[in-house]
Amino acid sequence: MPTRDGQNQIASWIGTITNIDDIKRSKALLQRQLAEIEAIYQSAPIGLNVLDTDLRFVRINQQLADINGLPIDAHIGHTVRELFPDLGDTIEQLLHPMLETGEPLLNVKIQGETPAQPGVQRTWLEHFLPLKVSGEVVGISTVCEEITERVEAEAVLRQSEERFRHMADNAPVMIWVTDSTGYCTYLNRGWYDFTGQTEQTGLGLGWLDAVHPDDSESAKTIFLEATERHAAFRLEYRLRRNDGEYCWAIDAASPWFGGDGEFKGYIGSVIDISDRVRVEEERKQAEEALRLSEERYRALFENMNQGFCMAEVLFDADKQPIDYRLLEINSVFEKHSGLKDAQGKTARELHPELEQYWIDLYGKVALTGEPVRYENYSEALGRWFDVSAFRIGQPESRKVAILFEDVSQRKQTEAALQASEERYRSLIEATAQIIWNEQGDRGEFLTPQPAWSTFTGQTYDELKGWGWLNAVHPDDRAATTQAWSIALENRSLYESEHRLRRHDGVYRHMTVRAVPVFEENGAIREWVGVHSDMTERKQAEVALRQSEDRLRMALESAQLGTWDWNLITNQLTWDAGCKAMFGLPPEAESSVEVFFEGLHPDDRERLEQVVQWSFNPASGGSYDTEYRTIGIQDGIERWIAAKGQTYFEADGKPLRFIGTVMDITARKQAEEARRESETRFRTLTRHAPVGIFMTDPDGNCLYVNERWCEIAGMSPETAQGTGWVSALHPDDRERVADVWYQAAQNAQVFVAEYRFQTPQGKVTWIQGTATALQRETGEVAGYLGTLTDITDRKRAEAAREQLFQQEQAAREAAERANRIKDEFLAVLSHELRSPLNPILGWAKLLQMRKLDDAKTAEALATIERNAKLQTELIDDLLDIAKILRGKLSLNVDSVNLSFVIKSAIETVSSNAAAKSISLHSMLPNIGQVSGDAARLQQIVWNLLSNAIKFTPKGGQVDIYMERVGHQAEITVKDTGKGINPEFLPHIFETFRQEDASITRQYGGLGLGLAIVRQLVEAHNGTITAESPGEGFGATFTVRLPLLNVTPAIQPADGRPQQELNLAGIRVLAVDDEPDARELLTVLLTEYGAEVLAVASASEVLVNLESFQPDVLVSDIAMPDVDGYALIQQVRALPATKGGQIPAICLTAYAREEDCQRSIRSGFANHVAKPLEPERLVRALMTVTGTKLNHAVTQNRSIDS
Repeated sequence: MPTRDGQNQIASWIGTITNIDDIKRSKALLQRQLAEIEAIYQSAPIGLNVLDTDLRFVRINQQLADINGLPIDAHIGHTVRELFPDLGDTIEQLLHPMLETGEPLLNVKIQGETPAQPGVQRTWLEHFLPLKVSGEVVGISTVCEEITERVEAEAVLRQSEERFRHMADNAPVMIWVTDSTGYCTYLNRGWYDFTGQTEQTGLGLGWLDAVHPDDSESAKTIFLEATERHAAFRLEYRLRRNDGEYCWAIDAASPWFGGDGEFKGYIGSVIDISDRVRVEEERKQAEEALRLSEERYRALFENMNQGFCMAEVLFDADKQPIDYRLLEINSVFEKHSGLKDAQGKTARELHPELEQYWIDLYGKVALTGEPVRYENYSEALGRWFDVSAFRIGQPESRKVAILFEDVSQRKQTEAALQASEERYRSLIEATAQIIWNEQGDRGEFLTPQPAWSTFTGQTYDELKGWGWLNAVHPDDRAATTQAWSIALENRSLYESEHRLRRHDGVYRHMTVRAVPVFEENGAIREWVGVHSDMTERKQAEVALRQSEDRLRMALESAQLGTWDWNLITNQLTWDAGCKAMFGLPPEAESSVEVFFEGLHPDDRERLEQVVQWSFNPASGGSYDTEYRTIGIQDGIERWIAAKGQTYFEADGKPLRFIGTVMDITARKQAEEARRESETRFRTLTRHAPVGIFMTDPDGNCLYVNERWCEIAGMSPETAQGTGWVSALHPDDRERVADVWYQAAQNAQVFVAEYRFQTPQGKVTWIQGTATALQRETGEVAGYLGTLTDITDRKRAEAAREQLFQQEQAAREAAERANRIKDEFLAVLSHELRSPLNPILGWAKLLQMRKLDDAKTAEALATIERNAKLQTELIDDLLDIAKILRGKLSLNVDSVNLSFVIKSAIETVSSNAAAKSISLHSMLPNIGQVSGDAARLQQIVWNLLSNAIKFTPKGGQVDIYMERVGHQAEITVKDTGKGINPEFLPHIFETFRQEDASITRQYGGLGLGLAIVRQLVEAHNGTITAESPGEGFGATFTVRLPLLNVTPAIQPADGRPQQELNLAGIRVLAVDDEPDARELLTVLLTEYGAEVLAVASASEVLVNLESFQPDVLVSDIAMPDVDGYALIQQVRALPATKGGQIPAICLTAYAREEDCQRSIRSGFANHVAKPLEPERLVRALMTVTGTKLNHAVTQNRSIDS
């Protein structure tokens, strides 16, 4: 530097000399090291770059430049957004926050396009590391690895796994998978749904816990022995269902092997065969029963085997069946029918008088294809047969197969109602459904439920109210009651499941569904419900469950290591990452010997050749390979991808070998897993019980399994491409193509039901389902689908549709009956109340005691007349109830109709006289009929009463009888109002009246003629009604079969009238109603009896011994202890304490069964209310006859 003088002029220079050899050498060393780093940086198999804080490229290696498709120079100084606009937003959103926080971002997956491959979606795994100076972020270092192939491999693997799980979880069987040790690693949803197990309880060997204890050990032994031998096996055992019941199942499995032939484990399936086992057991039992039966009764059952024939139905020009020809018959057919050489002949040739019914029935089967089963009588063979007929082949073949069995021994004549009920029961059983309805909103059955009673065996008395709950399994009643109560409270849909006891005591699982039916005002009119039998699960519709674990979406980031091999000194240097890939810790020594020691034996020789070739200048020094290592210390096998470069001297001598290694074990494992998954897929589909197919996006078939070929009747080769279309039924092809096209267009699930037709003509109904296989980009790669044979279900649906139509018809009939019933109830209310008005009115006037004797007599006569009218109404109701329940009984004897008709005329003559109606009769003695005299008189009385009621004053009613052939014909003709022609067909229907309005002119319940018709038909007779129209009168004609006896006059009853006298009789009467006790006391006292009236059964027992009555008169319906219980307590007493006292029940329970029950309980007689004094007195005289005679004799002796 210069020195200056006082004038600031340079006076001299001062300087120093420094030895900078070390600095030069340091710079040269630094430059060499930087070159080495740059060589490693540029030769790395992954992309590397550095960005500044504006996200401009400051540094980039060749690998990343190649990935981006731009030269290195084109990157430097430009931002990410400038070079890659589509990725700009993504990169900036990721890196700007990092510039603020200084936190690294690792394992970031980025997808997009680059100029290197425009239009191609690629995937990179990136690590962003902040570059800091004095704690401040000055840039970002990026490590980029392209993982497009790995992602695609993972996607393929995931799709393969998803296909497997999707198929397995939707397969109609239970599927399981084990590893090579026999440890169960997978169970499908079918297993969990059936057994109720979970992954925690089912995997490993936990599945054995669901096997029956008696079968578990043997199943385990067979399974483990097969596992040791790597052999397929099949076994049967009992498997516990989720409800605790054990079901028989078949477990079958085949071993599966990896691509290297290594045993990987088993893929197996379990099928519930409980139905088949039960059927087989029933079959064996039936065969054993048949064998024993044949041994004991061989002669009786010689003709009980089934006969079979195939017939061709013959039609005329109008397509009406006229005959059928027997094409084939079996030997049993000839033996049973006695027809020789019947084959080839027509039915008319064999039996010219054959009923047309048979031909029409088989003709219908041939045309419609609907199978039938029926029982009918054969005039030709003289026996009953159970016959099943079904069509063979197509409709144009007109062929019908007939299977029949002789059921003559078990066939019994049944009443029409019983046959109808049996058919209804068969329909209900065939559909496994119970249809019921409940009136109101109390949850109680208030009306009979035929379907319920048929299934459960409960009578109406047992099921009414909440009695139906007794048929529900005890363990399910609480839940059922709660669900039913909630539905009633919420007035909403009722859904439940419970077990219901069938009439044979077996509980069946039921699903229940009921809905309320509302009136216009919002009130609930009724609940309509259906019980559906779900015990045999047809086809269990199993909801899809999410797979518990999905395959890992991505493997761990690749581990990067570096090496530097000085080929002059033969010194090999590894960093920690490289050492880790050879199973060494960071502090371990590295050498060429260690490198080759760590190589997999199978790769060592090949890798030596690759390394040596990279040392040859002809190779350009490039090194790019994959190999396996065996961890020197940890023993772990790893797959390694290595890239490097050899540097040569000018003379071609190799100087240095440097590069990087990356752990690609995860990728290799993914590739191996993919191959194994494909192997599993092929193995599973080969054994699947459903048809499985795969297509490309255009529907061209790529794969079908064996079951698909069985259903379609087609080989796998024929099905390829569009060949599978020929398996479709011609009538279904266009429809299926449309459904497939719509599903493909929208990438939706394809679901359709259609028919397959084999080349042999066999038609099978199937349900086809296919799901789109999508790549991660959303693009459809193809379709995977299944075929399920639903032919049986289609047949069942046809049967259900028929039942539904019948149910609709029944509902309409029920609604019509309800309207008629409502009208009847309104009339009933009026008719029951009307007689009460004069009764109560006159009774009130009598209590006032202001009437003279004439008015008092009129009042009493009015009360008696109206009380009898109410009695007649009640009797009519009881009669119609008996008729409707089929419990009408007749006391049959020979009856003189003249006497019966005269008695009826005497009964109604006063009514005719009151209306000045002329009553003419002509009753010749034509003979006798067989019947109940009282009921025959009721018939005539009803007809005469109706004629008088509807005939105006001054009219005329004629009744005459004559003999027509072997029948007695009784005609009642009037000049009354006549019958409307529209109402005439309904004149004999129950609860029907021509005018049911409140303005009607004539009263009554509309039951009289309905009762008359039932009574006439009960006597094997007929009744008809005729009328020219309104205002022209009506004629009723009754025809009854005559007995083949000589007509005779029935003598009049000449028995002397018995004097009604209860003198000397002690009567103990019990009734909880005070008015009834007072009436009995006054009435019986008037006839001379001594009466003690009490209010309860306990008072009877207290007074029985002290009062010592001659007879007990008891009511039935009483609180605490009723009449039935009282008489049993009395009969339990010793005779000395009144245990044998005669007893009469006096009750309003007036049905025939009530009378029979009272007699069975211990009463000597049954007297119905309302009370008829003379009838009660005669009953008392009858049951105390000995005492009465004694008393009368005693009195006479005193008088004498």
